[in-house]
Amino acid sequence: MKSDLGNHIHFYESPSTLPFKMALAGIHVSNADTNWQQNRLENGYSEFGHTVLKEVCNTIGYNELNLCKEESGRPYGILPDGKKIELSVSHTSDTLWCAVSPGNRIGIDAELVSRKVSDRLRNRMLHPDEHFTLRLNSIRLWTIKESILKLFGTGLRTNMSSIAVKRITEELFESHINKKTIRCVSVEIDSHWISVAYYH
Repeated sequence: MKSDLGNHIHFYESPSTLPFKMALAGIHVSNADTNWQQNRLENGYSEFGHTVLKEVCNTIGYNELNLCKEESGRPYGILPDGKKIELSVSHTSDTLWCAVSPGNRIGIDAELVSRKVSDRLRNRMLHPDEHFTLRLNSIRLWTIKESILKLFGTGLRTNMSSIAVKRITEELFESHINKKTIRCVSVEIDSHWISVAYYH
C-alpha cells in the first residue's frame, strides 16, 4: 500500500439532487496491495479501506473519528464527543468509493458503467412490479438496489427482487419498505454509476 495515499484520493461534488451534504471520495485500487480485500483489521475493515476512510475523514475535519461496524457489518464512525458519523463504502474493479455524512444514514454503491449484467441476472433482481414499468440500465438498477440494501445494513443477504423501485426524476428513485420511504440518487461520475440511498 502506498505511503502517500492522501495524495491519490479524489474528492467529488456531492450529487446536487441529494437534500443534504455528503463527502464523496474515490481512490484507484492500484494504490492498494494485491490482496487488499483479504487483509482485515480487528474492526472488520480492510487495511486499505480503513486507511482511506481515515484520510477522507481527516481531510473533512473528523480527525479523531473511531471507525466501527454494526453487527451486520455496516460501517460508521464515532467522534470523541460521542457523535455518530454515517459512512458507506463501495468498490469496483478499479476504484474504492467512500461516502461520509454527518447526520444522515446512507448507503452507497458503485459499478462501472461498462459492466454488463446478463438478462438472467436482471430478471432475478427485478421485483414483479418492475418487469414492465421500470426501463433502466441493468447495472444502474443494481447500484440503486444495492445502495438501499446497504442503507438497511443487510447488503446482498436480502434478495434484490424484494425491493420495488420507481423513478421520480432522471436521477431520483424511491422505494417503500417496512412503512419507510427510501430515496436514492443515482448519477454517473468518472465512468461509474454512483447510487446513494437515504431515508426520506
